[in-house]
Amino acid sequence: PTSRSWRTECKSGGATLALGPNDMLVIGGRTNDNQGTTRVYQSDGTLQWTRNIMAANSSVLGVGIDGMGNVVASGFHMSDQAALLSYDVDSNLTWSHLDPDGDWLAPLHVNAAGQIWAIRGAPLQVETYDAAGAAGWTSAPLEDAAYEDLVADAQGNVYVLSGANDGSLLSLTKLDNQGQQVWSIDHDDADVLEIAGGLALLPDGNGVLVVGATNGTLQEADALIAWYDGDGNQLVPDLVIDGDAET
Repeated sequence: PTSRSWRTECKSGGATLALGPNDMLVIGGRTNDNQGTTRVYQSDGTLQWTRNIMAANSSVLGVGIDGMGNVVASGFHMSDQAALLSYDVDSNLTWSHLDPDGDWLAPLHVNAAGQIWAIRGAPLQVETYDAAGAAGWTSAPLEDAAYEDLVADAQGNVYVLSGANDGSLLSLTKLDNQGQQVWSIDHDDADVLEIAGGLALLPDGNGVLVVGATNGTLQEADALIAWYDGDGNQLVPDLVIDGDAET
């Protein structure tokens, strides 16, 4: 069994998190006053700083941190207007985009150099920004689905994980470094609900680890782990962990 090093209570809804240099932990969510909030903790659990979106009815839905410790937060403000904000290592706001539309920006990925990838809620598309907040390429419209995660490799190719709105399957899509679709595959076990969870690049950078759930019902499901290479081929059989098994 593992032991707990430290614990904190954020008291914010819809939390999202990211790890950065020296095990810095970034957490995003919203306060009880319905303000989007971003918090940075040191590796020992000490709260380093907190910054809120200074707009009503806002929430942070995605966070990322670059190799220098600069933090990016994405989400929405005014209930249905996309938000993207960048903070330096001292918590100063370096730039922000508080859009007049777009629903939201999330999920979010930030690489070590500060390059940003995010999914806009309306229209559904992948967008890129450089470390200074300048917009880059935008993908073609995405399929209508629930988008849960995205990661980018060292060449700027992007892997996007989504789940069907009816829970029938999950999908993995790869875009090249200009936003053009390379391939898209469905993970679809017949007659069960499947839930998309998250993504991580494989250690060699050529492919991704997918986590989620399968054999699902409205009451319970089994954990799912799947491995894919950069060409969309499944590397090994799925690992399915029985949700009813004793631990």
